[in-house]
Amino acid sequence: MKEDLLVPAIVALAVGLIAGMVSLVVSILAKDQKTSEFRQAWIDGLRNDVSQLVAHFGVVKTISKIMRARPRTEVDEYLIAKQEQFLEMEMLVSRIRLRLNPSEHVVMLRLLQNLEHIREEELDPRAERITIEAQDILKTEWERVKLGEPSFVWLKRVSKAGVLSALAIGVGIFAAVFVEYFEASRSGW
Repeated sequence: MKEDLLVPAIVALAVGLIAGMVSLVVSILAKDQKTSEFRQAWIDGLRNDVSQLVAHFGVVKTISKIMRARPRTEVDEYLIAKQEQFLEMEMLVSRIRLRLNPSEHVVMLRLLQNLEHIREEELDPRAERITIEAQDILKTEWERVKLGEPSFVWLKRVSKAGVLSALAIGVGIFAAVFVEYFEASRSGW
């Protein structure tokens, strides 16, 4: 009689454990999916801001050449009229800097310093160095997105080990049952 109660209790415990594991796995996967989405949005935002900043460098260089031939009063009027564009450049630099990790992206942060004091002949080389550094950062972050978050990677490894273990146990049980059945049929049981 006690054995009749033991089996349902073990089954209920096993079902509860499995449900808890499934719930944990689903929670981890949902969180990691959301984190990957945020990382992808970060990548897209950084790419957009850097491309706009580099485009502004080209415009500034062209305008600088044109304005050099103009009288100082005309240059001052023009600069005042284009104040919003300069503000946009500063906002782009600020957004890029805020997206970067000071301990990981030291080179890029250094390239973004003191842009207001940069000379015309330094614009193209600086824009090129910013572009190359941004490409390196974007590639590194894309590799992180492709690999997955650390908890996802861990869960994937544990799941593989669990599936392989369950498969090995299943094969072992099948072999034991098969051998027992074969032995029983030979003895005429």
